[in-house]
Amino acid sequence: MKILIALISTLLCFNIAFAGESLDQYFNFMGFTLEESKIADVLQKMGDTVVHKEGDAANSYTGVCYFYPKDKVTVYFESGEMGGGETILSYKVIQNYDSKYPCKAIDTALPKSFGMGNLKLGKDIKHTIDSLPPNIEYRKNLTFSYYNKNPFSKEDIDRTKVKDMQYAFWDQSVTIQLFSKQDIVTGYSITKITSW
Repeated sequence: MKILIALISTLLCFNIAFAGESLDQYFNFMGFTLEESKIADVLQKMGDTVVHKEGDAANSYTGVCYFYPKDKVTVYFESGEMGGGETILSYKVIQNYDSKYPCKAIDTALPKSFGMGNLKLGKDIKHTIDSLPPNIEYRKNLTFSYYNKNPFSKEDIDRTKVKDMQYAFWDQSVTIQLFSKQDIVTGYSITKITSW
């Protein structure tokens, strides 16, 4: 039992460093939460639209999109294999973009909750990059990846029946991708995947 408590305490230290960088601010968007809300929740709140599905297994994709013509912005809610094609794993917001599949038009201006954290359309790209959490594990161009290990709760340990406590954690991957034109943010996406 002492080993378990020591291990969980150690893992919590890693979690505090990650959580302290406030990536959590990017997980909720327009009333939907990554890895919790469903595509069905989006359809119910925002209105029916075509649910686009393609690929299978690891290459599967399920998504819906909404177009705000007054702002010329398209918003995507996306899932994949890890979300069972039902749970939202990703949001994407992009300006002046021709979607490859039909998007429902929303005849209002973008809601005030449209930005996520420091990510806002029309902002300076350098300022936006500088405002991202600094604990980036990997960067390629305008894609920023973060990784974390979240320790299992006692309930997780009981449910998974994990025997080796060195594996008693969830792997969390968060990717932030920015789109820009002439040094101005024209879009962004957030993807969050937690696995064991």
